[in-house]
Amino acid sequence: MKKNKKEIVIIIGIIVFAILTGYFYKESKTIKSTGEIRYTEKSNINYKVYLTDKKYYNRDYLDEGMQYISSIIDYIDINYNYNVKFEQENSYTINKKVLADVKIVDSDKNDKIIYSKQDVIKEETVTSDEINLQDNIKIDYKKYNGLTNEFKTNYAISADCNLVVSYYVYYENEYGDIKQNRLLNVTIPLSQQMINITKSDNINSTNTYLGTTTKATINSLMLTISLILGVVTIILVLALIAQIIRRKAKESKYERFIKKILRDYDSYITESKEQNYSTNKPIIKVGSFKELLDVRNNVEKAIIYIKENENVSKFLIIDNEIYEYTVTRQEMDK
Repeated sequence: MKKNKKEIVIIIGIIVFAILTGYFYKESKTIKSTGEIRYTEKSNINYKVYLTDKKYYNRDYLDEGMQYISSIIDYIDINYNYNVKFEQENSYTINKKVLADVKIVDSDKNDKIIYSKQDVIKEETVTSDEINLQDNIKIDYKKYNGLTNEFKTNYAISADCNLVVSYYVYYENEYGDIKQNRLLNVTIPLSQQMINITKSDNINSTNTYLGTTTKATINSLMLTISLILGVVTIILVLALIAQIIRRKAKESKYERFIKKILRDYDSYITESKEQNYSTNKPIIKVGSFKELLDVRNNVEKAIIYIKENENVSKFLIIDNEIYEYTVTRQEMDK
């Protein structure tokens, strides 16, 4: 116990400092105040126009930014990307919705609505530690174009027709002090021979919110304390390893041999404090512990371990004879 006293003190120190490190680190993340929170916001919309007739184009789709012949459009593949990155970790509730809104308006009457129809294509609410949204929407152009063509033919009217595919995003942080609405649109003309698709401008900005933050002086202080305590913990771990190595190095070959036997053959060995045993029986000296094990296996008797002093140990089997194996420090360490 005396040999291990220093190691026990170091182990206790490691436990205490590790607990303190965890406590101060946790506090540095949970203490909150009001301050400026920097963030970057980006959005991007891209689309492809897939065709029913590829005779002249020799490809399945056309890229964005072109004029398109409406009669050969099959569907429009739209990708919405929206990303907001804050300088600190937080949890957000994110609502997103994609609507397809058909509108037929009278251009001669200040675009008054003659007919409108709205489809909810997608709607979802998620909770996440990041706002990184990517949604792919396929618009059946033939369906919506056929609807407006039929309406105009049946009522013999001349009107402007558009399909607006709207991507709504609303998010709010766990404290309720960071809230944002965003709307990204793609406008697709209907009931025209040639169409030009337009979309919302991309967002690429950096700004700040005034909200709940863990970036404050007290938090920085606690984080610094936790780092110092963490370093002390590491130093103590290294000191413990060095202490164990030193202790192992100090052990003699004799001590290591005795410990190994007592550990490996614990179920066979009984340790005795008494050094007096019957001398009426003949004593047979054996030359190794392995030979003593062979005797033990034959007679099925316990092996008695006696530590005579710091330099001499004996292992005995008492049967009709006494089988004795003696180990001395002088012999083992020479």
